[in-house]
Amino acid sequence: MTRRYDESGKPVENTYWGYDGSNGFAKIIAKLNDKGLEVEYTYLDAMDHFTKHKGGYARKINIYDDRGTLVDAKFFDTGPVAVKPVVMRIIPGGQGVKLGLKEGDTFLRYAGEETANLVRFIARRRNEKTDAPPCELVVGRGEQVLTFQVSPGLLGVELNDRVVRDEKDRAEGKTTEEAKQGGEKIHAR
Repeated sequence: MTRRYDESGKPVENTYWGYDGSNGFAKIIAKLNDKGLEVEYTYLDAMDHFTKHKGGYARKINIYDDRGTLVDAKFFDTGPVAVKPVVMRIIPGGQGVKLGLKEGDTFLRYAGEETANLVRFIARRRNEKTDAPPCELVVGRGEQVLTFQVSPGLLGVELNDRVVRDEKDRAEGKTTEEAKQGGEKIHAR
């Protein structure tokens, strides 16, 4: 990692190197706010061209509250894109195993609200009381839509945000797997 400072000596940017491209990028540039929190990530390939993270986005902006708690995130390609949390891994012995969640499941709605992104989903779950009743989780699995009753506490899954592909992808003849792929180059510099 390298860090860039402004003229007063305050850190303004972190650059992370050494990614092998398996995530869709080789370098991340992270801009810092006045509290030193990383507020914007830009993903670059080995030639320093903008590229997409394997989640399908090229830039991510983190939004923090006044206490410095991450409360939301926005995602971009050449313009804003919609994302959803996707299960990357099931943790053995966790609630996710007991519920029957699977890798690749996409979280569509939780407790009657759209799951706009991972940050919002985690913030919603973090605010639940431990004795609260289970909430409904609606999940997309391939062409199926499934419903689960999720208790408060750790879910026992590893999640990552992925760009939501829509009817346009199907109209262009992209398979589900092609639509999920990251690493495509962006034509803007």
